[in-house]
Amino acid sequence: MADTTPVSDLAPHLLPQINLSFPKVSIIVLNYNGKRYLDECLNSLKAVHYPSDKVEVLVVDNGSTDGSQSYIREHHDWVKAVTLQNNLGFCGANNLGAKVATGELLVFLNNDVIVDPDWLRALVEQAMIIPTFVFTSKAYFADKPHVINHNGSKLTLLGRGFCSDFGRTEKKTILTPKLNVQPYGASMMVSKVVFKELGCGGNRR
Repeated sequence: MADTTPVSDLAPHLLPQINLSFPKVSIIVLNYNGKRYLDECLNSLKAVHYPSDKVEVLVVDNGSTDGSQSYIREHHDWVKAVTLQNNLGFCGANNLGAKVATGELLVFLNNDVIVDPDWLRALVEQAMIIPTFVFTSKAYFADKPHVINHNGSKLTLLGRGFCSDFGRTEKKTILTPKLNVQPYGASMMVSKVVFKELGCGGNRR
């Protein structure tokens, strides 16, 4: 059953801080020794259907040793590179990226994700409807574009989360907004003011 609680009741103190007209988005790509993925990921981000002056792409490099840092400078100088000398882990690096980001909305993206041109606009449209929620993406395997990698999350009786429809084949892409029990860390959007309150807890690598 869908949650019908009014947004104003969920977090009324956050609503005035979010610009619902055409918000600037900061996409934070976390990279660690993933140079082989960067071209496809960053080129797909460069091609999104969203005003270029409203998109900021940050690559937070988590102390890579595979030449990622120099490769970004040489081949993707349009992104904002945040270079770390030491690996701060998943949450440590993403928290730093969020602190540096200037967008009203934050997207956290894995470096091996290739996005659809309409991906960002679809997320923003949902965020404009319920700006205090966290939004995640439906995902398919890159080498099997009709096989689902993630389609929302469910909980087991023991309270552990798992990806819904994992491995299921779709003949036609179906995109339907729905409530999920947990975000998908490989691709998720949250407003910056909400993230400041929640943060990224723990420090998993």
